Amino acid sequence: MNSSVHPTLDESGNMPYIIKQRSSAMPRPASEVETARLEARVPVNVYEQMQRAARLRGMTLTGYLLATAGEDARRTVEEADVLRLAAEDQMRFAKALIDPPAPNARLARAAKRHADLIAPR
Repeated sequence: MNSSVHPTLDESGNMPYIIKQRSSAMPRPASEVETARLEARVPVNVYEQMQRAARLRGMTLTGYLLATAGEDARRTVEEADVLRLAAEDQMRFAKALIDPPAPNARLARAAKRHADLIAPR
């Protein structure tokens, strides 16, 4: 047979043009999730208390630490990322969006500089 008419197969017996990456919409099982190692030196009394707390919740120490530290980390990051405004500040912000103040001289100069730099030549 002429190889130009029939493409050669790869080592797995597949034609090169029909190979596709398999992707799944389903999340990977916990056993396949990428992990990192964490080690910490803690006082014995803290370690024992964490072990007891884990047992009381019916969890392993690792599971307990992931649940509690993970939730605290998520909450800490969320608090840092979310801007919270008092009611008066919310009203002031909304008013500025609805009825913005006229640009001052400094803003007008900056807008002109920007237009001069960006405008097509």
